[in-house]
Amino acid sequence: MGNSTLLFLFLYITIIQVASSQEVERRKTFSYQRRQNSPTVTNDQLTNALKGANLTKLAALFEQNPTVVQQINATPGSKTLLAPIDSALPFQSWANVPEALLYHVLNGSVPVDRLERLPMHTVLHSALTLQDVANLPGGNGQAVAMSTGTQGYPELSDYSPVVNEAQNTDSFLETNGKEESFTAGSLTILPINHYLTVPGNLSFTVGKIVNSERFATLLSSLPNNVNDARGLTVFVPSADAIQSFLSQHSGLSQQTLQAIAQNHVIINRAAYSPLLISQGSLITAGGQDLHVQQRNGTNETYTLHVSVGNATAQITQTDVMYKNGVAHVIDSVLFDTTVDYSRANQAAESAKASANSYISGPISDQNAASSQGTDVPPSPPGSSLPLASNSTVTNTYDATSGGTNPGAIAGAIGVGSMASVTSSAPSPSGSTISKHNSAASSVPMPQIWTILLTIAMAASLYA
Repeated sequence: MGNSTLLFLFLYITIIQVASSQEVERRKTFSYQRRQNSPTVTNDQLTNALKGANLTKLAALFEQNPTVVQQINATPGSKTLLAPIDSALPFQSWANVPEALLYHVLNGSVPVDRLERLPMHTVLHSALTLQDVANLPGGNGQAVAMSTGTQGYPELSDYSPVVNEAQNTDSFLETNGKEESFTAGSLTILPINHYLTVPGNLSFTVGKIVNSERFATLLSSLPNNVNDARGLTVFVPSADAIQSFLSQHSGLSQQTLQAIAQNHVIINRAAYSPLLISQGSLITAGGQDLHVQQRNGTNETYTLHVSVGNATAQITQTDVMYKNGVAHVIDSVLFDTTVDYSRANQAAESAKASANSYISGPISDQNAASSQGTDVPPSPPGSSLPLASNSTVTNTYDATSGGTNPGAIAGAIGVGSMASVTSSAPSPSGSTISKHNSAASSVPMPQIWTILLTIAMAASLYA
């Protein structure tokens, strides 16, 4: 056999291998895209599953509102339905049934056996993304908080899964405690023995739910309309804390009171309890560093404390949801009148630029709608708090189910398994991590070695 014949065979084998590999990649891509485009659940799958579990009233609501399932299927990945049992309905308090149904659908999987214990929560975004009721960073859906135990600080022996919400004064258990969930399509269904109520706006929540009317009035008087901010974290002094503070500091001017209130507010961030410590210090609307610390107590308990300057308070309740953010109730006023509006504006713009869309799975420092971002102003001179080099979001994914959002697909699939997918997110140091997987632009390693071997053999034959 001549050298030219051998060379031809080598080249032929190489071409076949390359073509075969590209066909495999094409099929992988097609299969992945088909899974992404397939619905989470159909109307028939959902209503039949609910009826089979004797959740007939909820099934009827979905039958009467078929567009809700279309909205559930508008985003990819697995989801979880918190399904009120029949005795939890009727539902006269639901002003808008489709909105209420969407609020019961969570993006990703709920780790029922690994929920946080109070004062922390496991928090997930829901499918309720309408801006009139969920004006959150990145357009994410209104959030739902869950924990183990009953309301307040439970006995350590009580590990029942509960859902915590602002509108109802008591938390409620998953039906029958630890009863297993069931599925409809790729929708996991968890029965609960009470319905959820869509949160109201900031003024209503602070004034009526937290019962801190005076602080709600003070917030509404701030120069920037906090009710319209897209993402807002507020540390709300209780009614007793406000009354005690005003009795000790009578005669303060409105300007001074507004400065104090601004140092209780974080603009363009929804810092739910899982983010209070892990994302570093926050920067207030008054331009000051706000820092949250965990202090260990007795019998394996702990408390959360927040400080601005020399003022410190204990967080007595976390994750009170409202339209455009989250409130945490504190037991005293953070009496700090220092303001730096230039620093505050820079921090707010940096946080705004950090927004991530469609967060799936439990919220964490690596899976959040917002962070302080990368353009973080330095701490004020003489500050005793750590430099506000806050953690930034590096991934947005469902940590429990493996589901992904569109912005993090490249990080969840293997190299070369999908054409032209880019994921770029800032790293904790402020640099940018980019992942680019392209079957069209990259050559898998086995192909490279085959090509190199062919060239080498061809060269030896002609040598």
